[in-house]
Amino acid sequence: MRATVMGRNQVHELNRDHVAAQIAVALAGLRGELWARFRNELDSWRPKPLYACVFGSAARGDGGVDSDIDLLLVHPPFAGEKAPGRVSPTLREAIADAVGAAVMAPAEPDAASRWEDQLSNLHDLVERWTGNPLQIVDLSFSEWRHPPSAHQPLLDGVARDGIELRKARGLAMGSTAGAAHG
Repeated sequence: MRATVMGRNQVHELNRDHVAAQIAVALAGLRGELWARFRNELDSWRPKPLYACVFGSAARGDGGVDSDIDLLLVHPPFAGEKAPGRVSPTLREAIADAVGAAVMAPAEPDAASRWEDQLSNLHDLVERWTGNPLQIVDLSFSEWRHPPSAHQPLLDGVARDGIELRKARGLAMGSTAGAAHG
């Protein structure tokens, strides 16, 4: 590293001739590599998540060696899954919910059990990749479109700090403000 004083600040520049320069560059890119692995894995899923976002300390980059990795997933509507009760949805919201549920729903009858298997496998993968545990918040399409008030602090954090990994085309955010970083 070379340091140069610029005004009141000291700016550091990587000495790329140093024997450890490539290691420093690799270490600096670890978060990007993790996001790429998440994206590749989630893109291989059947059914695919409608939305995926890393949030919390992993997204902010301020976690420690013992921090977990927080992941928000929105799964497609599964057969037999009950939507949360709603108070007087507008006609427009009711139509959007019905069309969205019909378009986003997987056709396979075993989609819900395959989803659960994928979640379990992802826990193991992430721990192997990072040494850190994975904490998944799994929301239904209905919960994402119309989140209960108890979810609002979580969704505010996602909107503020989240690293978006995947978003289905045409997915309306409903009353949530999805993350757009990453």
